[in-house]
Amino acid sequence: MTATAHALREALLLVLVLAAPPLVAVVAVGVASGVLQTVTQVRERALSAVPRIVAALLALALAGPWIAARLAAFLRAVLEAVPTLGRS
Repeated sequence: MTATAHALREALLLVLVLAAPPLVAVVAVGVASGVLQTVTQVRERALSAVPRIVAALLALALAGPWIAARLAAFLRAVLEAVPTLGRS
């Protein structure tokens, strides 16, 4: 595997990993909201959208330092490998 292909593979994997915290939070709140609305037979769009937005923002706030650290480490590794990327 060339260095360029490896960098692209790592970038795609990093995107998936870093998107996971807000996505998991939104899915969990969405499922809980859906179950609650089904049980109570309340069909209000705001009752499902607002908690999901709050969950995504909360997950981003909590995971923000971790996300930033992972992005910084990846950027550092890519910038250090730039001189060798064109040679592969």
